[in-house]
Amino acid sequence: MKICAVYAVGVLGLMIAGCADQTTKKNYWTDSTVSPGLYIDFCGSADEAGPVPVLSLGQESYRATGVNCYDLFNGTISYDRADSSFRFDPSNAFAALDLLKAEKVPVVRFNCGMYYDKELSACIDYKEEYFVTLKKIAEYAEQRQIGLIPSLFWHFAAVPRYFGEPYRSWGCDTSRTMMFMKSYTRQVVEALRGYKSVFAWEFGNEFNLESDLPNWREIYKTDDPYNRMTADDVRHVYEMFVQTVREVDTTGRLICSGNAALRPSQYHQYAENSWTTDTPEEYETITRILNPEGMSAISEHVYDKEKKIGPHDSLLSLEGQLSLAQDVARSLGKVYYVGEFAGVLPAESDYRLFYDAFVKTGVPLSLVWNFSMKGNIEHSFTADSDRGKYIFALIREYNEELQKQNK
Repeated sequence: MKICAVYAVGVLGLMIAGCADQTTKKNYWTDSTVSPGLYIDFCGSADEAGPVPVLSLGQESYRATGVNCYDLFNGTISYDRADSSFRFDPSNAFAALDLLKAEKVPVVRFNCGMYYDKELSACIDYKEEYFVTLKKIAEYAEQRQIGLIPSLFWHFAAVPRYFGEPYRSWGCDTSRTMMFMKSYTRQVVEALRGYKSVFAWEFGNEFNLESDLPNWREIYKTDDPYNRMTADDVRHVYEMFVQTVREVDTTGRLICSGNAALRPSQYHQYAENSWTTDTPEEYETITRILNPEGMSAISEHVYDKEKKIGPHDSLLSLEGQLSLAQDVARSLGKVYYVGEFAGVLPAESDYRLFYDAFVKTGVPLSLVWNFSMKGNIEHSFTADSDRGKYIFALIREYNEELQKQNK
């Protein structure tokens, strides 16, 4: 049985487009008086539920679809085995941004760090070259008028492994993992806060998937309970991330988690260590836990066209998933967007299912996975592949539609 309820926020998302004050428009990219980054605006009450949170940029509400480009930054860093050193060359990032500009892609999410623990020395031992390269990319993106969403901690295991600590160190204030999180976050925000190309700050990639796993011993090959990361650990490091960002960047720029779509049992894993499917009310409860105060947007990665929902394991459609998520986000005074979607699908029509659902439910921002210049990242497309050509064509088509709705 499918649940076909339509939640109010999807409709509201279409109703409120363009509600930001546009009486004296200023150009976001060229006017120095316009604050950098995406932010949350609150429009007048559309119904008795109260003011509606709206994703905004400059003086306008913002709706767009873009791409992930995982290796935009870390693809500029290479390891030279001959002398055991790192090399930095931003030319590949510049070429990627040139291509994305030509394809009219307005916003890009990327890994703003390294993936493996052994690679962390690139930002620790080569700090100057590392951050100079990162700033060059942000500067070039600003010249090309492309927004960036840097995701700082992509692989949950990298930092704890580097420091020889258990995974729960993410939730421990005195751990070296937490201290590195704060110092690296501060360095990134200090380096990039002045660039209008930086649209948002994202903590990392899909940390929610590692929390409260009933089978953690099997997954992590250990009986050490300090390697069983919990939603409370994830929430705490998110809170510390928000606090660190806001100490450096006071503009109100968007802050988000980078979570995957919550597991169908995410709440029950947290509450009772089981795989029991969550109800919509329990989804709201665990969403609140995993998106603490100060994290201004709820981001999820949506790959499934249907999702189980409790109490009877009914199937929630793609539109139902999106509408429920937006309804919950609105109740928390946040906006909801899709940080990843699609991956490898067989045909253009399959991608259209996602794009159409985003338009219909009023999702303000969606980022397809994943554009790669070389095509060497998992489930990626290149610009000259058949898949890349029709994805870029869809991005142009749907951005035109979103711009019409935004006027």
